[in-house]
Amino acid sequence: MKKFNIILMLLLMFFVTGCGNKKFDLYQGSQDIKITRKSDSGTARINISDTYKKGGEKYFIFTTDIGEQEFTLSEKKYDEYIRCLILCGPPTENSAASLGLALAKIIKPFYKEKKGNGLLNKMAFAGYESGNRWLSKCVENVEQYEADELCGFLFTTNGFINLFQLMIKAFDKKGWNVTNENLHIFMIAGQEDPVIQGKDKFEQLKQFLMGVGYKNVSSKLYPTLKHEILNEKENQIIYEDIYEL
Repeated sequence: MKKFNIILMLLLMFFVTGCGNKKFDLYQGSQDIKITRKSDSGTARINISDTYKKGGEKYFIFTTDIGEQEFTLSEKKYDEYIRCLILCGPPTENSAASLGLALAKIIKPFYKEKKGNGLLNKMAFAGYESGNRWLSKCVENVEQYEADELCGFLFTTNGFINLFQLMIKAFDKKGWNVTNENLHIFMIAGQEDPVIQGKDKFEQLKQFLMGVGYKNVSSKLYPTLKHEILNEKENQIIYEDIYEL
């Protein structure tokens, strides 16, 4: 495999709720960059060292799923430190996010702080294939997911509030400070992934990124694949496409 003199980061960010105001280190793989998150807000913060700012190599960033939204908020300010951004299975703009946020705030007092919210979960995943079949076309992958006690947990009400807020803020054109307009952004997803809400919504995301000022945005959909494209039997094709960047 080709040796990069940059760091490839996989940001798999999940919300931590009901844990006070502690800070959690999500990434500390070098002296140049550190990612932390406050547990009460669910928001990631990227701290780049002064040494790096004075001339360090730029980073390849690979984000997936919810991490797309959390990282996009950081991208608004830190794109000058990124060489290439890969968005894998990115959520697209959803007009129902505001309604979901309003409902979550209304019902929050009636739910325990650390209890999963089944009502909001049904609303958030409305239209998805039942039985987690939307995750992968490979039955074995779905079965492994369902058998893993660490998978399939429900977000708390606060977790859903954070999710809906991220969905709204990520597509707000205000606050974008594009200093690296030639940043290569590569969007990839399974064509059957419900998270992207179809080809048209996927194209709209591309147009949104170009609309805020990025000139080098490309995309690719993989036919028959669903959400977990890196876990499919065809994943070598995806890795090769990333390698070519």
